[in-house]
Amino acid sequence: MVSTKDGSPKKDQRLLRVRKKERTRSTIISEAIKLFSEKPYDDVPLEGIAEAAFISRQTLYNYFKNKEDVFFAVGNQIYKEENENMAEILSHDLSGKEQVLLLCEKKFRDSYDKPILLKIIREFWDRFTLRNISSEEVYNEIAEKIGADQFNELVEKPNLLDEFDFETYFEEPNYFELYIQFIKNGNMWVRAIQKGKQDNSIKNDLPDMQIMQFINLFMDGVIHEIKRRKSALDRINMNSETFVTKTINLVSYFLDDQC
Repeated sequence: MVSTKDGSPKKDQRLLRVRKKERTRSTIISEAIKLFSEKPYDDVPLEGIAEAAFISRQTLYNYFKNKEDVFFAVGNQIYKEENENMAEILSHDLSGKEQVLLLCEKKFRDSYDKPILLKIIREFWDRFTLRNISSEEVYNEIAEKIGADQFNELVEKPNLLDEFDFETYFEEPNYFELYIQFIKNGNMWVRAIQKGKQDNSIKNDLPDMQIMQFINLFMDGVIHEIKRRKSALDRINMNSETFVTKTINLVSYFLDDQC
């Protein structure tokens, strides 16, 4: 085909190549989500991800550097959806305490419907340990490379992360983008806590970040132990709904500063 002066046919071909690349990347991530949901991180080989996506391992390297890179891309997609759902909860006309308790209930439900969420958190923080770096160091690196104002905008504005070109600034774009997704997630918990203090539905006078971390660490621990002891709990007929109700009640007491 001969191209026109404005190069339209060539433009169309480029667009087709871009779309094909986007579809392949999306397929890789979708298949990786299934595999990481079913198996521990160490039991998912890169070859298995490539095979599930019907591509060669070499082709996979055209999109991701290694398995860790794939995992962080998975985390970005999962937590993007998670943060959008949390933002919907915060848009409801509820007290701050009601918002926090709804977020708690959502966290419980997601732990059963999407068990990969806790895997992503654990594996991500394990990488911090393996790299011997702190969260503060990563935060400062991002702020230094893209600027503090740009960093804050990426955290606060809903759709900017989709448009931001992390590859221009970072050798591990998926890793740093996931870090920002976690910050967005934490900030939404803090926003609900701050609203609760303002409308007097939350009476706990601990700093907002400490309340957020306490609730999430507490709930992560309960969820982890429920999964570990499921067979024992089944034998005594103690189901997950009991834990959901009682745990959220404890969080409610904590927010009232009654614990």
